[in-house]
Amino acid sequence: MNTPYLIVVGIDPHRDFYALCAKDEDKRILARAQYPRSNIGHTHCLRWLQDLGVLPEQVLIVLESAGVYWLALYRQLHQAGFPVHVGTPSAIKWHARSRLLRSKTDAIDAAVMADYGWMAHPTPTIISDGLRFHTLHELVGARDALVRDRARVKNRLQRCPFAESPPEVRQVHTRLLRTLTTHIRKLERQIQQLLQALGGHVLQTIPGVGLTTAAAFTALIQDPRRFPSDKQSLAYIGLAPKIEQSGVALPKVTLSKMGNRRMRKYLHMATVVALYCNPDVRAAHEHALARGKSKKLAFCYALFKLTRILFGTWKKYFPQVYSPPTPPSSSHLHHQPSGGAA
Repeated sequence: MNTPYLIVVGIDPHRDFYALCAKDEDKRILARAQYPRSNIGHTHCLRWLQDLGVLPEQVLIVLESAGVYWLALYRQLHQAGFPVHVGTPSAIKWHARSRLLRSKTDAIDAAVMADYGWMAHPTPTIISDGLRFHTLHELVGARDALVRDRARVKNRLQRCPFAESPPEVRQVHTRLLRTLTTHIRKLERQIQQLLQALGGHVLQTIPGVGLTTAAAFTALIQDPRRFPSDKQSLAYIGLAPKIEQSGVALPKVTLSKMGNRRMRKYLHMATVVALYCNPDVRAAHEHALARGKSKKLAFCYALFKLTRILFGTWKKYFPQVYSPPTPPSSSHLHHQPSGGAA
């Protein structure tokens, strides 16, 4: 398969350092390196990549999306003009299993990512203004965690009369409940402001879609133009069908759920509300029931319909409400081939 890349570099991000491994088209290891996860480490990574002796557009970087440790390096590499593919840990894991690897170290993982780049030929990942979208994602996650904590405190407070808890315990739970509610409202105001700045507030015009659903969808999808169709967005969220069949047995069809669990939770609750106030979602649900589908499957049809409406609305208004920054060119990088990598 023809490819514009001459070298594929796998980078395994860790909390404290990055492990790098470069492989050529014959999957031979050209160089290895390990640098600390800091601004100085990012500078060393860029210098190490330049010392490979090829142009940035001829080097594909495969970076594993391990937690949040990859974000800072991704921005540095993207600004330097390197094509970067952010791979999911599950894809890297199953690729390693397909090679029957028994050991797992940071150096081995980096080599596996480089090999995965040559085998899968993944497309570069484009994240528009990743900092603000990431901030929105973190705000939604923080609110979600506080809501769960508030529910636990409410449950403890409700059991106090039955457990004959002393007044001091009730006062502690009451103050904690009041504090959590205050912080949740503060986060919601910040989410609304950032959502307004990014243009995701247009999703709140859809009947059944509230603040948290619109914010979570905006933070997850980001630039909708990276998905050519709504089917790809459904698969990205984890709503694509998964078929299991063997021999003459009847096929078993379920949702793949290979996506963001929080987003599916918000979409589920939004669909419950949309069945009462959104005529398009309700029509999709009733049409599925009329065709003899089960209630559970009919709800999935309504869920798909609402997700398509969200994606279509965001894709329609995205160029009008938000202008992503233009990626800087790589002309400022001057490459001087050297005898080897640092």
